[in-house]
Amino acid sequence: MGFRDFLVIGLAVLVLGMMFIFAHYTFTILEDTPLNATYPEFGVNDSPIVQGKTMMASLDWLGGFVAVGLTVAVFASSFYIRSHPIFGIIGFFFALFWFLFAPVIANAWISFAGTPMLAASANEFPIFNAVLVYFPVWAFVLGIVASIIFYGKDSRGGGAGF
Repeated sequence: MGFRDFLVIGLAVLVLGMMFIFAHYTFTILEDTPLNATYPEFGVNDSPIVQGKTMMASLDWLGGFVAVGLTVAVFASSFYIRSHPIFGIIGFFFALFWFLFAPVIANAWISFAGTPMLAASANEFPIFNAVLVYFPVWAFVLGIVASIIFYGKDSRGGGAGF
């Protein structure tokens, strides 16, 4: 458990959210072009542009999946990696740095999603929005629980031998 784990979680969800909003916004712009044609002779009632826009909005669950999956990975690595409680002091300074850095990721998301041009597309992704707006609180709780698991094991390393 370290700063890199939290950094990967935050940046992975942030970058995925930004990519999906850009793609959704691109499909929204392309709706007003001649590319937005339907092909009823092939049994397609929606245009490829409308289908792409719907597909991008349906990938919102991916933000929650990535956040939960990486959180489980942090807890598992905290449990299975052997450590000594004396290193908790170093971990505290890493956690302090992370707690100061997590609001930067949340503010980057709020600034990006609050842009008037992208706001309509950002509203199509409520899970990404929830994960990233509340990211500092989530990172704080995750850091405290992971630290308790990581540094609170017995001298034999806790679950490392199981």
